[in-house]
Amino acid sequence: MAKYVLVEEKTDVILKTVDGNKEFRTGKPPVFDGKPFRWLEYIEVIPSHEASQITEASVITITDTQYTKTWPVRDKTKEELDADKEGEAGVKVAEWKALINALNDGSFIIGQNLTDAQLKTIIKEHL
Repeated sequence: MAKYVLVEEKTDVILKTVDGNKEFRTGKPPVFDGKPFRWLEYIEVIPSHEASQITEASVITITDTQYTKTWPVRDKTKEELDADKEGEAGVKVAEWKALINALNDGSFIIGQNLTDAQLKTIIKEHL
């Protein structure tokens, strides 16, 4: 499925985006000689990335035949990685706080064999 964009000749502003297979009988757009606009193949490049990387704002590249929108990926800075860890730690503290409170107040007895439902009930009492 090829996508195409109709762009204004002088400004490269997108006027219309279409699916070539649905819009054109041949699947390819017509050529407009001498008109103030032209059809270009539209390509989107969305790379995958790891948790230690971040996607930045898209970059547009225009050639005679293609309009390409690419999202660059870069490694996160130390500050961004630290902020991620801080956020994760905040979530984990909230999750574990009820369990720690239950452990500290004697709600659990050594050797107790609790079912999942009983364990949830005790922890919910400390939320």
